Amino acid sequence: MPLSTVQVKHTPYDTREVLDHVRGTICDMITPYWLGSVPSNFGDLAAGTIKADAWHTLATVYIPITLISLLG
Repeated sequence: MPLSTVQVKHTPYDTREVLDHVRGTICDMITPYWLGSVPSNFGDLAAGTIKADAWHTLATVYIPITLISLLG
């Protein structure tokens, strides 16, 4: 099938909506004390640059839970 005829299905979620949902998940979740912290204003300029530990926590805990709650 030629690529020009393939239709890509876009999600109905705006990037800002997903980012707000991630922030809400960060604020609402109760996590164990040994789990690295993530800034609750993640994605804002005021949050600054996050370190590798925070990226790891986002990628393994917060973002999967957020996506499951958005798409599920």
